[in-house]
Amino acid sequence: MTADHLVSALYPLSTPQREIWFDQMLHEGVPLYNIGGYVDLPGRIDPVMFEQAVNLLVRRHDSLRLWLTAERDADGLPLQVFVDPWFVRVPLVDLSGEDDPEAAAQAFMRQRFEQPFALEGQPLFRYDLIKLADDHYYWLLQYHHLSIDGWGVALLNRSLARLYSDLTAGHSTALDAPSYGAYIADDRAYVESAKFEQQRLFWRDHHPQPPEPLLTPFYRSRFGGALAGSGCESMTLPRAFYDRLGTLAESLGVSRFHVLLGALYVYFARTGQCDQVTFGLPVLNRANGAYKQTAGLFTNHSPVKFACGRDLSFTDLLERISATLKAVYRHQRFPSSEIRRAAGAEAGRARLSDVGLSYESHDYESAFGGIYGRFTALLHSWEQAPLQLFVRDFHAGADVRVDFVYNQSYFNADEIRALHERFRVVLETALSDPHRSIASWTILPEAERQQVLVEWNATETDYPNDQCIHQLFEAQA
Repeated sequence: MTADHLVSALYPLSTPQREIWFDQMLHEGVPLYNIGGYVDLPGRIDPVMFEQAVNLLVRRHDSLRLWLTAERDADGLPLQVFVDPWFVRVPLVDLSGEDDPEAAAQAFMRQRFEQPFALEGQPLFRYDLIKLADDHYYWLLQYHHLSIDGWGVALLNRSLARLYSDLTAGHSTALDAPSYGAYIADDRAYVESAKFEQQRLFWRDHHPQPPEPLLTPFYRSRFGGALAGSGCESMTLPRAFYDRLGTLAESLGVSRFHVLLGALYVYFARTGQCDQVTFGLPVLNRANGAYKQTAGLFTNHSPVKFACGRDLSFTDLLERISATLKAVYRHQRFPSSEIRRAAGAEAGRARLSDVGLSYESHDYESAFGGIYGRFTALLHSWEQAPLQLFVRDFHAGADVRVDFVYNQSYFNADEIRALHERFRVVLETALSDPHRSIASWTILPEAERQQVLVEWNATETDYPNDQCIHQLFEAQA
């Protein structure tokens, strides 16, 4: 960072940023918080004009100009600055001459996405424009989570599309946008307020003691003392099926998120034989319209306990889930690390929930000079939570991708694929008979049910019926 980049003010990390920074420091050099994806652009993109649009984007949204410094606050955390705009280069990666440009592009993006960010004195984002053909490009977008959340990624996608479209049409464009600095100041006031301590009391009551772990790391010994990586197995919910979930939700006065969360509760309450389940839920944490138009990191993660039992219908379960969420959302700003402390979790326990659900119904609808862009999320391979479900509902009318991201200490790919089918069975049962007690639901698909109840129990065998037990043992000795 050079002196001419700095502006006068130094800012503390916001509460969501502090959470991520601490965890990243425990995993230095690991791309644990790389987020983003790529936008498929099936048309003739002008690379020079695209780069010009990116530079306008950096001028418009100051979270892209947020750099960490070597300066530290009283707690030893880095301070950050909004730097003056600089000229951002967008590398053009021309793969059009490859035998298989698509395969080459996917390989390049996977490799690039695993590269960690330098966290001090450097931008916390990087863009590449990948050429597959004269009329086909990918925009690869990567961010460190310290600078942005999923909502913000979608916001920047739409913003760049408008800027590029204005440039190609010869139109002038306004560059004003809300500053992330306003949220930093608001967050600092919140931490120092009486409300912060009131919310601590709420979470202490919500988690009077740490919940029991839901999952067991059966495969941890395979990794010795090394960090276990993660895998992902994706399932597709056809749009027609997804719309049926929406119709059910509407009829019950809830959202699709409630239905999906209810299905997860049914699965883990039934398979774990437990009457309460804690899920990690990202919360938007954008309290007003200005914040919803601000690029930056706002999202917090709340470990929410659902103590609903198993002797109730799916309809009643969704009602209880809705009531729990309404209570929790009033306290969604309270940081997850402080919730762990309030619950009395032992030092070293990274989370109060083993399973998370991220419902991402973000608006990625955009056109770059008339070229419709389709966004695909990318994942790094170092997720440390045992199991995270990401529901990707990005484009109207498209099928919905559900990513089951699992830590390899807890699952293998076959187990996750089996979980896919069981989860689908639970969703189908919710659609067909939501008023029946969840305790009576079938969890296993028919093929697995046949295997468990019939094939594995087919243990009949012929043995001599004219000999005593000790004679049979002697014959085997």
